[in-house]
Amino acid sequence: MRVLFVYPNKEGVGTIPLGISMMSSALKNAGHEVKVFDTTFFKHHAKTAWDRRGEVGSHLDSDLEKYIKYHPGEVKEEFVKLLEEHRPDLLALSVVSYNYQEGLEYLRLAKEYDPNIKTIAGGTHVNVAFLEVIKEPSVDMVCVGEGEEAIVELCRCLECGDYLEGIGNIWFKQDNEIKKNSFRPFSNLDVLDYPDFSIFDDSHFYKPFIGKVYRTAHLELSRGCPYQCTYCVNKHYQELFRGLGAYHREKSVEKSICEIKFLVDKYHIQMIKFWDETFLVMKEKKFNHFLDLYAQQIRLSFMINTRAETVTEKRVKKFKQSNCVAISVGIESGNKFIRRKVMKRNMSKEDILRAFFLLRKYGIRSSSFNMIGLPFETRKTVFETIKLNRQAKPSTCVINIFYPYFGTKLRDVCIDLGFMEKNVKMVNLQDDSVLDMPQMSKSEICSLHKTFLLYVKLPRFLYPLIYLSEFENVFARELFKLLINFMKKFYMEKNKKH
Repeated sequence: MRVLFVYPNKEGVGTIPLGISMMSSALKNAGHEVKVFDTTFFKHHAKTAWDRRGEVGSHLDSDLEKYIKYHPGEVKEEFVKLLEEHRPDLLALSVVSYNYQEGLEYLRLAKEYDPNIKTIAGGTHVNVAFLEVIKEPSVDMVCVGEGEEAIVELCRCLECGDYLEGIGNIWFKQDNEIKKNSFRPFSNLDVLDYPDFSIFDDSHFYKPFIGKVYRTAHLELSRGCPYQCTYCVNKHYQELFRGLGAYHREKSVEKSICEIKFLVDKYHIQMIKFWDETFLVMKEKKFNHFLDLYAQQIRLSFMINTRAETVTEKRVKKFKQSNCVAISVGIESGNKFIRRKVMKRNMSKEDILRAFFLLRKYGIRSSSFNMIGLPFETRKTVFETIKLNRQAKPSTCVINIFYPYFGTKLRDVCIDLGFMEKNVKMVNLQDDSVLDMPQMSKSEICSLHKTFLLYVKLPRFLYPLIYLSEFENVFARELFKLLINFMKKFYMEKNKKH
């Protein structure tokens, strides 16, 4: 069969999705032909998301643009052209919530082009809103849960004309009814194929890091997060897929090392970003064994994400010895009530400060994840987050405006308290808030999102100027540009010294 994946990456960040890569590998090994329509690098479609997020230092003074090859065509015209050339038997859409509506446009276009083409949707949004998605006329089927084994079985049945009943994780329409197959047990990660990155544009590999550009691969050593933060869908997943096996699963050390070596050689990788939600959930013995083999056989610079309370001096020292160059840690909020009661991030201020202190001590670059515009947020609580970042002194800060995703506990809270309508339209996650709260306006949330990094990185005596740059007028915009340029020059000089 000919399968065409659709990846509507409207954020314009060049990151190869592991889900599509894994399914592509499984399908190719089963003898199917696979292509992907990826909107990331269409010129008018792409945006520089690093600048929007203000990660000063990660891309500082790099020449990333010369490595990126943008597609000059009009995105939807090129999609129809690919349909004509590839003539897929199955069109597979993989989406997160903020790309769902755009993804539907491609399925609708495909149905207009050929009403008989079979369509399936999967991904994070489908797993939290499967009933909504399967009712969409342009969607014939949905995959609820993991897709590697399900899509291979589906293609076999479609190719042979077999019934679709019994294909675990696949729901489909038949005679105006929705047929719901049962969920399949979670896969053993060690038996899955290596991801197939070859269907994606090579530009995806190029990532900036401290003024240079590296061919970087995003890989996973595990799946599923064991924590239950209220702003994340993992709690929903844990409940939806209960009884199917361990939700949090890890690959064996031996499988991980073999996979990394294969991908490094095949795609000429220079740096690795491990995409695991909390790397240090790994037990001590396995952690040491993995890093020992990694240091002996691979040795490339790598980056991870983890939680503050999992960071210990012994582990940071081991990271340094193994060539870990950057670790991202979630601060999220500096306000204790919001962090612990609203978000269920049960970590203390002391945990956070200790983690960043240890990373500085051993010379590992750090990045803090922060969220503003949360339920009950005020200007005062945002400045508590700013203050905690100033104390923690991360190398870079990532700042996001809170969005109440489908399937999260905080979405229910926001609706119950009247902070948002049930069917509120999705917004650009970097530019706006969907909450309407009496104690903090949308405009103030957006202003503080824009200036957050300035408040963290610049001296306090400049706070009055930063405040003036929050506003939306010509003077404020010009002042903001001056402050950003001053901050960038300051950190460029600092990086040159190191």
